[in-house]
Amino acid sequence: MSLLAKHMVLVKDQLEFHRRMAERFSDNPFRSNLHKATQAKFEELASDLSEADKLPDEKANHPSQEQQPRHFLKTPLRLSLIPQEIEGLPEELIKELSVSEGDKTEFAILSIIEQSGGIATLDRLLIALYKNTGEIYKRQTLTSRLYRMGQKELVFNVPNRKGVYSNRPITEDELMRLVSVDDNHPSAAQA
Repeated sequence: MSLLAKHMVLVKDQLEFHRRMAERFSDNPFRSNLHKATQAKFEELASDLSEADKLPDEKANHPSQEQQPRHFLKTPLRLSLIPQEIEGLPEELIKELSVSEGDKTEFAILSIIEQSGGIATLDRLLIALYKNTGEIYKRQTLTSRLYRMGQKELVFNVPNRKGVYSNRPITEDELMRLVSVDDNHPSAAQA
C-alpha cells in the first residue's frame, strides 16, 4: 500500500461522515451547507490523492542530496569560509564577501593551528597571535572564540586535553600515538 493510499482511507471516511451530517441536518440549511462544503473539499482532496498516487515516485527514482545520509556527501556541509577559500582572491572580491574582523581572527587561528601540525595549545595560540598580529588576546576571549569555532566545526577539542585544539577530529588512539612521540621530545613538558 502506497503512502497516499494509506491516507486515502481517512479522506474517504471524512467524506462519508460529512455526507451523512449534511443529510442529518437537512432541516438546518446553514449546518447542512457547512457539511456539504467540507464534503466537497474532501472529494477534491480524494481526487488529488488518486491522481498523485498514479504519478511515478520521483523521489525513489532520483534521490536528491537532501534525502541521502550525510556520509554520502563528498564534502561535509560547512557554512563558514576558511582561509584557503579566499587565498589568492583579488582584494576587490574580498571586499564583496562578508568577511568580518572576527573572521580574520579565525583565519589567523586556523593558520596557526595548521602551521603547528594540526594541533595547538591555547598558550601557543596566544603567543602566535601576538607575534602575527601584535595584539594581546585575553585568554577568556580566545577560549570563547575557539568555542564558537568549534560549534562551526572549524576547530576541534582534543580529547582528554584541556586547552588543546586541532583542525580535525582526533581519536583517543591517535592522541596516544601523538603524545607518546611528543613525550620523547625535550619540550614536551612545555605543552
